[in-house]
Amino acid sequence: MTSSLLIAVLLSIVGFIGGLMVKQLIKIADAVQQIQVEIKGLAIDHNNLKDDHKELKTRVDKLEYS
Repeated sequence: MTSSLLIAVLLSIVGFIGGLMVKQLIKIADAVQQIQVEIKGLAIDHNNLKDDHKELKTRVDKLEYS
């Protein structure tokens, strides 16, 4: 084997592995994006529950003092 053929084979292997790594990184980025969307929804639900809790507490306080 000549050195140029060996270098070409090694670069091909490195390129193939690099391509696989890029695909995995893209999958990870998509998963993180989905997690961010779901966390945003949970945060909105949490804020709504806090508001509902405050409203219920106010209503209970009014009933207790009536």
